[in-house]
This record gives sequence, C-alpha cells and structure tokens, in this order.
Amino acid sequence: MCWWPDCLLKLTVACQQVIEFARCLPGFKDFQKEDRTLLLKGGVFQMALIRMSSFDGKGYAFYVQEYVADSMFCSDTAAERKLAAGISILLRELASMSLTQTEVGLYAAVALMCPNRDGLVDHSKIRRWRDLFWNSLMDEIRNTHPNYRFLPERLATCMNRLNCLAAQHISVASQFQLLAPLIVPPLYKELFVVNKEE
Repeated sequence: MCWWPDCLLKLTVACQQVIEFARCLPGFKDFQKEDRTLLLKGGVFQMALIRMSSFDGKGYAFYVQEYVADSMFCSDTAAERKLAAGISILLRELASMSLTQTEVGLYAAVALMCPNRDGLVDHSKIRRWRDLFWNSLMDEIRNTHPNYRFLPERLATCMNRLNCLAAQHISVASQFQLLAPLIVPPLYKELFVVNKEE
C-alpha cells in the first residue's frame, strides 16, 4: 500500500489535466451539466491511462511527466496487484501501437464520449460525437500507419480493457479510502471513491 499516496497525488494531477482537455473538446460544453459530470466521472481514469501510455521500452512508465519503474507499483493485496499488472500490460499494448499525439487525443475523446454510462440524458448526441471522434481517429490512422487495418480492432479491445480496469480501480480505491481516508485528495475522492453509505 506504500505506493498509493504518491500514485493518488499523481493520478489526481493527471485527472486535472484530462478534465481541462475534455473541456476543450468540440461539443463537450454543449452537453447538459449533469451529462458532462457523468462523462468525466466515468471516463477520466481511462483518459488518464491513455495519456500515460508512453513507455521507454525498458520497464519504465511515463507517469505524469516523469519515468517511474514498474516495480514502484508494489501492492499489498491481490486486487491491487491485479490492477497494477493490468495497467502495465495495457499501457505497453497502447504504446506498441505508436499512436501520434493527435491519435492519442482522439482516442481519449472516444473514451470520454461513452453514451452507455448510467444516468446520461442525451445519449444520441453523445453517440454522434463519439462516432465523429472514432471516425476522425480512423482517418488519422489510415494516413499515418501502413498497417492500419489491424489497429481498429486492437484499439476497440483496449477500450474494453480500459473500462474493466476503471471498474477495478473504483473497487480498489474505495477499499483504500476505508483504510486511509485522510490522504485521498479531494478531486480524486470526488471522481473515484464510492461512498459506502450511499
């Protein structure tokens, strides 16, 4: 559990940057406030992981603007180890695709615009924007990757894994909050920690 406090602080910084990115996306400000909030809460973790998906190829993750050895993510519980391992594997998979910064941004936008999140009001508008970002991503990939025909399926698979990791993260983060409630940053708690009393 020793790595959690630093991880939470750095992930909170990444989430702040991701939220600013989301606010600049075309169409995002046109959604109802409740929809914007639900999209951010449901997609900010996935977007942060997509942003962190640069690797140096030697077992180091680019972790909020600094390289950190994979071994930093030592864990005390099986759930934490499973989450850390899943994140490491996924980040390597994304990094292996050599996406450009434009493609990373479009992929993050696709992760944000999930029309199936519980409680959303304007599903059709969100779906239209998601489709637009996905189609733009595919256009970019066709122009920059000679083996592009394999990337759409890989990206779709990674998106499913991102969503599974986000669910695991909520579970692990909630358990951590029960054990150490004072060191969870307020933004992180608002975005990720499930209130057990609700």
